[in-house]
Amino acid sequence: MADADAVVFHLPQCNEIGTVPKRRGQIWVAWSMERRGHTPVRNDPAIMRFFDVQMTFERSADVWCS
Repeated sequence: MADADAVVFHLPQCNEIGTVPKRRGQIWVAWSMERRGHTPVRNDPAIMRFFDVQMTFERSADVWCS
């Protein structure tokens, strides 16, 4: 992870993001294919502030995937 330019975190399993060290210039991607109601962490600004990009099935996401 220390050498990666970007790291993708699966949000439903991302409980302790604040303890993970982030390398300067590294891009952190929050990924979820669940609805917001099933992934409450997506509505938590204290957690989502760690991420640079959101990747979801929603067309409003930074990266849209289906």
